[in-house]
Amino acid sequence: MAESKAAADIKAPYLGKTGTVALDAGVFGEPFNGSLVHEVVRAERNALRSGNASTKTRGEIAMTGAKAWRQKGTGRARVGALSAGQRRGGGVTFGPTPRSYTFKVNRKVRRKAFRAALSLHAGRGTLAIVPSGAFTEPSTGDAADKLTGWTEKGSVVVITAGAEDVNTAKSFRNIGRVRAVLPPSGIGVYELTAAQNVVISEDALEALTALASTDVKRESKKPVVAVRAGKQNKTLVKGQKKNATADAPAAEAAPAAEEAPAAEEAPAEEATE
Repeated sequence: MAESKAAADIKAPYLGKTGTVALDAGVFGEPFNGSLVHEVVRAERNALRSGNASTKTRGEIAMTGAKAWRQKGTGRARVGALSAGQRRGGGVTFGPTPRSYTFKVNRKVRRKAFRAALSLHAGRGTLAIVPSGAFTEPSTGDAADKLTGWTEKGSVVVITAGAEDVNTAKSFRNIGRVRAVLPPSGIGVYELTAAQNVVISEDALEALTALASTDVKRESKKPVVAVRAGKQNKTLVKGQKKNATADAPAAEAAPAAEEAPAAEEAPAEEATE
């Protein structure tokens, strides 16, 4: 009873229409965790960096190796290569080189941060649902009027069902307040936290809930690798090769055990004759 009551309490209003939509409490009822959201947002922003900044060290500078002046007798300080970092036209000391800024974030952490960002909007009342079939044809003016009727201020990110919801996407994409129009698979934690309002198409709500759900499928996506089993011309799957070799001695011993009684009975028959 407590779970059903909690699920009924989390609702979002329709955009441009009276009524509300009940949201999944497991997805839109996640407590906000600032450290996880910060980690995931930092990972998403770092993944967009090209990391192609590059400088040359003193060993990569095309410059003469001759001394600027002789070692002694001039009264000046001794000098080495002109490509040193402190000289004009010399190499850069500890400068940037091409690198990757990406770092790994666990799948559970990403999903939890995603749920936390959605729950934050649901708790603040900055989340609305576009009814199915609201846009039979693209209409930017109609979409702008519905946004103004719901909230007059703040940026908006719109989540649609992709190709199935193309009219909704075309209606919202040219509005100045709209930061982005993305499908459920393309939305990230950064877009949710950067926007002040979130609009979700009713057709995309189920897919978005499935992506943010706590249920994670454990099936491996790696292809099955076939291994040739030594002298035998049999193809065994990895993991079964060990079992097959372990059973081989027992299989070979079985015929020997069956032949043994026949060898013992032969002298007995000769004795009776």
